[in-house]
Amino acid sequence: MKTRVLLIPILIVAILFVVVIFFQIINPGTDKEPDQGAFKDSENIDIEEESGVSSKTGSGGASGSGGAGVTTGEPSSGITGLITSSSKCEILKISYSASNFNAESVCNQYENGICIDKTVTCSITITNLDDEIGGIFKLAFRFFERENEENIIHSTFSESFLEPGSQQTFEGTFNVQSQGENGNANKDLTCFYRILSIPQKEIC
Repeated sequence: MKTRVLLIPILIVAILFVVVIFFQIINPGTDKEPDQGAFKDSENIDIEEESGVSSKTGSGGASGSGGAGVTTGEPSSGITGLITSSSKCEILKISYSASNFNAESVCNQYENGICIDKTVTCSITITNLDDEIGGIFKLAFRFFERENEENIIHSTFSESFLEPGSQQTFEGTFNVQSQGENGNANKDLTCFYRILSIPQKEIC
């Protein structure tokens, strides 16, 4: 009888010990859980920040080299600043004016009332209105029959460097000789100009 009385407390303690171990296995301690959660949160923050930099870089019109800069660990603020400043810059043609256009056709020689030698002169004055940038202006002159503008008989080109605020008269001349009433020299010829090249500058 005494032995049984002693066994009962031992069994109770053993059962309690087993129950405690069982609950520890099912519900592990919470000491590690906050650390894991904080680590996961820090990972998410890092990913969002890098994604944010990439998004800003993309919206700023960065090239492939700019994107690579972000991945190599260069300061994102510096890269974004460079991209932002460059994205605000534009390459524009400088201001200029074209004036005093003149087209003149002169017959140098007649034969039986038919012009067999004619000179056509076309001129235009170009003024560089920019006060900082100089550059080369290039013009083309087209010579054609007045009644048939699509029939371009001759083309010539003229170019010159204009300093800031300066102006110059560009001129194209065409001399034609022919025989007979239907020859080009006997036609009513004229000309027009076209500006092919204008200096540019960067505006930020």
